[in-house]
Amino acid sequence: MVSAVQHIRNKLGIDLNQPAITQSRSNLLPGINDLAQAKPSQYLEPIYDAVVGVDESRSREMSGPGPFDKRLGIPGLNNMAGICKQMLERDGTTEKQKKVLRDIINASGKYVKLLTGETPALKKDFTKLGNRHTLIRGEHHQVFEILNSMTINEMGLFRNKTEMTLDPIERPQLFHPPKTTDGRTYCKVQLGSGGFGSARIARNIGNSRYVAVKKIHPEITESTQGLKIIPAFTSNFHTLSQAKQQALAGLSDYVISPIDECKVESKKSKQVEDNLYALARDKALSSHGQYSVAQTLNAAGFTLTTQANGTEVYRLINPEKTNYTFSELGVTTVDGLIKNFNLLRTNFEGSKYFTKLTTQAKNLLNNYSLTYYDGYYTNYLLTSDMQPVIDVSRAKFESPDFGPKDTVFNQKFLNTLAKKMLAALAKLNDIDISHQDIKPDNIVLVQDSAGNIKVKLIDIDLIQPIKGERKIPEAGCIPYMPPEAHMGERDDSISYVPVKGDAYAMGITLREVLGFTFDETDYLSKNLLLASIYEARRKNYDKRACKNNEAKRVAEVKRLDPHGGFIVQDQLPIIAIRNAIPSALSLKDMGDLMLKDHPGKRLTAKDVLNDFPFFDNADNLLTDAEFSDYVRRILRFSVVTPREAVLSANKSNPEENTGMIRLRHSANEKMILNRGENLKGYKGGTLSKREEDIIAQRHAGLQFQAGLRRAGRAAAEVVRPKINQGDKIHRYINKR
Repeated sequence: MVSAVQHIRNKLGIDLNQPAITQSRSNLLPGINDLAQAKPSQYLEPIYDAVVGVDESRSREMSGPGPFDKRLGIPGLNNMAGICKQMLERDGTTEKQKKVLRDIINASGKYVKLLTGETPALKKDFTKLGNRHTLIRGEHHQVFEILNSMTINEMGLFRNKTEMTLDPIERPQLFHPPKTTDGRTYCKVQLGSGGFGSARIARNIGNSRYVAVKKIHPEITESTQGLKIIPAFTSNFHTLSQAKQQALAGLSDYVISPIDECKVESKKSKQVEDNLYALARDKALSSHGQYSVAQTLNAAGFTLTTQANGTEVYRLINPEKTNYTFSELGVTTVDGLIKNFNLLRTNFEGSKYFTKLTTQAKNLLNNYSLTYYDGYYTNYLLTSDMQPVIDVSRAKFESPDFGPKDTVFNQKFLNTLAKKMLAALAKLNDIDISHQDIKPDNIVLVQDSAGNIKVKLIDIDLIQPIKGERKIPEAGCIPYMPPEAHMGERDDSISYVPVKGDAYAMGITLREVLGFTFDETDYLSKNLLLASIYEARRKNYDKRACKNNEAKRVAEVKRLDPHGGFIVQDQLPIIAIRNAIPSALSLKDMGDLMLKDHPGKRLTAKDVLNDFPFFDNADNLLTDAEFSDYVRRILRFSVVTPREAVLSANKSNPEENTGMIRLRHSANEKMILNRGENLKGYKGGTLSKREEDIIAQRHAGLQFQAGLRRAGRAAAEVVRPKINQGDKIHRYINKR
């Protein structure tokens, strides 16, 4: 291992462990023969390497026993600048040497300003400063290396350090074409993007941990007051009390909170200012003299300023900056995991024989073998013989522990994932906080230092305390918002309750976990909204018309999915299953409890976990080790899978009963057989004909009991006014 001090000595010829008097100017830049031909990037990049603690050329971090061996801090930078100043002042120093020494002093000073907080950021400037990446200092004094693009060596370091399998790292060329700069190939690495900004990878130079960084930029808007810039969206996390923020920090196994954050000027925020200037100027020019350019620019927030060279330019008085939020890095989202898992299921689930696999399935296995089994890829390149690879693929498929072909194992995996998702939401709701934006993209899987996979909630920008004002979220993903969020406060009985909104969003998310496509869940959500509208109108409009519309809606749902997957059951039938045949409970049943169109009938994540034994039954779940291993296998397969194949696998055709709709139906049949039931008279759903008959009887009994309770409450409402009237008469007589 090379330390930061050794790296500086090897690259710059400056020994930070020796006094300046012993340093020889002839040793400067030992690897460069002619200082006049040296580019600043050649001798300034080693300083950047030492500051961030990475020897990029060798794909490794710097290390050593001393406190300044892992990276060059403020004392080391000041020491190097001091040595260079003394060398600069000596007689006989050539102009070439002076230029190199001045550049080193200048670079050291800039890094010191960053580390002390005098400067919030050092923008990427490889040509003049040698920094391959932008460095940003957060409000909590942590410094991060923003890895928008990474070299091949940096990606290798990431793999070795994290042991993560990330698609943007493994296959960056699928997202953006590589670019070559200064003799290096850079690949753009983007984790994702959404309504609140884009996510990239960053590295904390203090502890060498890779994190996710979300960038949210300011935007331009036009109103009756004119053009202006809207500040970058600020997370609701900062509106929480200190106690709530500390409580969130205590849920680090379930919720990802910000590690650090800051606001700095970025390329995008500068572009927004330039675009606003252009729009304001164009507006003035197209007004045919109604507005002057100066008036329009002043109204947009610009003022005329004089630069150092004497020229006058318009600049924003208060320029808006980009928000950078740093948080724990996940290996994938639930959305990405499930889509890749669905591809494996469609190719392998229920298959018994290697020879009967589809060509796509065999290619997947062969690509997996070529990528992850040492020697086979090299042998194939040398001999062009695929038979050894095919033999390995066959052995892999026929192995008893090849999970993708086992329907029961796959269902246990989905159940385990769902339990972890529900547990995370329940923990958040337990501290009286609502997430407000639950969806598959906002739930990630994180690998801890021991290699265990945990499921956590992310993107807590819209969170709000549960107690207090019941505020409908101003933003969010429409298909995951409950019906009452669309309808507004029309009726107290259907008013928005944050924790019930979270439950609905989780219910929709569980449908996608079960293998429903986004189009299917979007359709389901719209139908539940229609059901709520018909229910609300029934009180004030034509009841018969509402009833007919509801009947048509249900008929359309059944037509699109004859197997009953779209039907959201009432709570009583699921309670009947729990009481009569608890082993027949399914993940769909658990999701249905959270999907009722009326919030009063909707169970929360905690209710589902506590009131139903489904997730307590070990036979329904994988162990944590099995779950973690399976996640890693799915991610390894994702690296060798064409993106087009993933998209194709995540489709349904109800007319032809193909795709995911057929896969769900086949899985239901297999689970019924696994319980020892048969498929005689089976028409769809999660129960056999015999189980349906038992549940129907138990359901009828529960309905009768519920009817008696309703009648009792109605009778009490009739009697109560008479009792109250009798009390008034009695009090009147006593007064007389």
